[in-house]
Amino acid sequence: MKKLVDLFFVILLINTLPVSAMTSGEADGEDHPNVGLMIADIDGEPQWRCSGTLIAPRVFLTAGHCVGDGATAARVWFETDIESVPDYPDGGIVAIEGTPIPHPDYTWGVADPHYVGVVILHEAVDYIEPATLTDPGLLTELKEEGILHGGYCDSLYFTFVGYGGALESWPPPLLDYEDVIRQVAESEYVALSRVYLHTSQKAVFDEEGTCFGDSGGPAFLQDNQGQEILVALTSTGDTQCVAVGFNYRIDIPDILDWIKAQYPE
Repeated sequence: MKKLVDLFFVILLINTLPVSAMTSGEADGEDHPNVGLMIADIDGEPQWRCSGTLIAPRVFLTAGHCVGDGATAARVWFETDIESVPDYPDGGIVAIEGTPIPHPDYTWGVADPHYVGVVILHEAVDYIEPATLTDPGLLTELKEEGILHGGYCDSLYFTFVGYGGALESWPPPLLDYEDVIRQVAESEYVALSRVYLHTSQKAVFDEEGTCFGDSGGPAFLQDNQGQEILVALTSTGDTQCVAVGFNYRIDIPDILDWIKAQYPE
């Protein structure tokens, strides 16, 4: 499988920013139609792009930095294959306009950055089934029960979805940003901290993971009935996207409460 990676910024790639895209993933097709791509605008000008998930007909969940940092508007697409940035409307692909709302305590670079945000869509997306959110404390419970454990033997894998470009080879990283396609990757559990789900994506072993452009995209965990549960958001990782992913947990009770409080009346 080819390596995947994408820009967080449309205009400028800055490695020190909290960003993330796919490594060793593959085309998702129609498996996750509720995962979309968004562009944040500032005063009518496109600034950066991220991924995210429809969790209610008018609520698109993403990372805090995707809708913060001065964003004044956002546009979302749910197509599987998007040709160009930022002129997505060309070719008949129509954006859904929305209002970006970061968590009020979102601050990058602190112990708990409150790394979540939403786009409240101006029109309901009633033709796509929203994703299922985690129960509060689910990951903590799984760790206490011994279901989540590190290592390369019988570890759990999480499913990541986003709109990555291509990491064609490594080392050194050779990046290709031409295609904008919804892609999927599986990453192995490494550790659980107070606010982050740590996953492995060692490119040297051809492991899968996330990188630039997948910021805000979902980390799904499959339950016993085969249903995918959204448990975390792609947040950050190593600057070359070849080692580890850090994914902000949404099973934290007050974070989950804030997300649900954003649903329009």
